[in-house]
Amino acid sequence: MKQLFLLAALITVLSGLMSGMALADDYPIGPALETLAVPFTISGAHSTLELQDGVRYWLLAEGVVSAGHAGQQSDAEWWSYPPGSPWEEEADWSGYPPHSMDLIVDEIGYDWWGSGLTDPVPLDDFDTFAPHVFSPSHKYWVPIWGDGTTIHLRIVDHPSHYHDNSGSLAVGIYTPEPATLSLLALGGLAMFRRRRRVRVGC
Repeated sequence: MKQLFLLAALITVLSGLMSGMALADDYPIGPALETLAVPFTISGAHSTLELQDGVRYWLLAEGVVSAGHAGQQSDAEWWSYPPGSPWEEEADWSGYPPHSMDLIVDEIGYDWWGSGLTDPVPLDDFDTFAPHVFSPSHKYWVPIWGDGTTIHLRIVDHPSHYHDNSGSLAVGIYTPEPATLSLLALGGLAMFRRRRRVRVGC
């Protein structure tokens, strides 16, 4: 009976924490569930991980790629042209697909969160990241919701120009904190049930 009371109290506390955290931006935790290399090609890359339906995930993109036909460089959100020029936000050029030179997920363009810090440690300095901020370290976050399937990532360019692009972006998939709290609650329930079965068998 005492164990049942303690378990109920634990679940109540964890539920309160999860509901409170769900209202805020849920911080990702490490290590990454999967890390992908997304080449600057028309095919991009697919995850092998199936993202659970209704669960919020965070993607961390790092690196710079080059568009050889014009000497342009881009990261997950920003681009620079000509070489050595300041980095500018996305521009939709005439005759190019939307979100050109940006990293998109399942054909959806997102506002990737950058940090103004010179070299942030993404998991430690998460609160320095925000939308529409250029990251000198070319590290960016974006939250997405799982739908029970894998995800596809690619960097957008004009179809005729993919052959002379180069480089790839590293993208890590992370879980949000509430998912971990749910696992803790389930783990506590499993331990309690196992202990009950052992005691009944004595």
